[in-house]
Amino acid sequence: MDESNQPGMVLLALPYTIVLSVVGFLAVYFWL
Repeated sequence: MDESNQPGMVLLALPYTIVLSVVGFLAVYFWL
């Protein structure tokens, strides 16, 4: 079950990581 659960976690974490990085970049861009 661990093998089938790990890819799911990665697929769920990837979009959040991208969104957080984009939001952080835009926040710094507009802050400056």
